[in-house]
Amino acid sequence: MEPLEQVSLTASHWVFLLVILVIFVSIGFRKGVIIPSLAGIFMLGLLADAPHEGALNQLIFATQVVFQALLNAGNELFDIMLVIALMVAMLKSLQQLGADRLMVAPMKKLMVGPWTAFFALGVTMYVAAAFFWPTPAVALVGTVLIPVAMQVGLPAIGAAMAVNLFGHGMALSADPIIQGASRLTAGAAGIETTTLVPYTLLFSLTVGIVAITLAVRNLRRDMRSGVL
Repeated sequence: MEPLEQVSLTASHWVFLLVILVIFVSIGFRKGVIIPSLAGIFMLGLLADAPHEGALNQLIFATQVVFQALLNAGNELFDIMLVIALMVAMLKSLQQLGADRLMVAPMKKLMVGPWTAFFALGVTMYVAAAFFWPTPAVALVGTVLIPVAMQVGLPAIGAAMAVNLFGHGMALSADPIIQGASRLTAGAAGIETTTLVPYTLLFSLTVGIVAITLAVRNLRRDMRSGVL
């Protein structure tokens, strides 16, 4: 067996790691990541070997690297963004017609107590997020069902937990319909999206059950103790 070739870390590796850390910190503080990402790509372009020598040529090459990165991202993500945009437009059309309220209105009958409200709200959010993407689905589900859930005794924090765990958690991680997030992961791994989807469904189901179980347990405890 041949020994592995030792790879020495260069300045580009450290800059790449620094940019990743900055992006994670930005996400943690709920800040935008576009500027740190573009700045990181530009810095990596400066550290790369340009076709021609000279400081000006290096700046031009770094700018070309940024442009090429944006172009590649557009080529890879355009169809995903188009599908999401069409789904959001469809949801807006339903809202204009008032059909969105008719879609989720039957779930009101299931909300006879805080726990039936929790799961009815969560399941509805999962279905809506799977078809329309989580962020616009919050408006669809939240404006109609959350007030009803709170009327039957579900605390506001419980409604927020149901919406986010089922929607932004399980539905987005599985992404069974639109498959935008799944395609990004599959593309990075060099495999077909259809190969990945069963595993994302299994992952979202496993993590979702654990998270929802813990959420319900803690919510029940706080409700019994009078904290909520």
